[in-house]
Amino acid sequence: MFNNLVVQIIVGQSLLLRLLLELLWFKLVNHKKKLPCAILLDEVPTIKLKGLDQLIATIRSNLGAVVLGAQDESQFRRDYGEKEAEVILETVGNTLSGSVTGRTAKKISEAFGKENKKKVSQSISDESTSHSVSYQLEDILPASKIVD
Repeated sequence: MFNNLVVQIIVGQSLLLRLLLELLWFKLVNHKKKLPCAILLDEVPTIKLKGLDQLIATIRSNLGAVVLGAQDESQFRRDYGEKEAEVILETVGNTLSGSVTGRTAKKISEAFGKENKKKVSQSISDESTSHSVSYQLEDILPASKIVD
């Protein structure tokens, strides 16, 4: 009995949220020549909105902004499935992140890219001192730094 009630409440809230979003965005705001607007959705993976990628793309094309909040990309993959999550995450224009781990940290590190870093070494012997300079391609923001 309790589980059915919890499921009904959760499903009811999702449907209500979906109806509100459709009313606000599709009917009132999300049209050409309207004022730019923004929508903020936190804990998006738990909401499970079908067509979220299309909603984001449409809002962005009409000068709107969409901010999605989640604990980690893995939540999107778990709740939306691998393919749909990837489409949603690729549709979003910018990513803001705090401390994350695993796959999400690696993806953020890759997004920052790599740079050539100068390495200088010195060898000292009884007869001479030599210096060498080399360049090594390294992550601008290593995944290990995102975890800290």
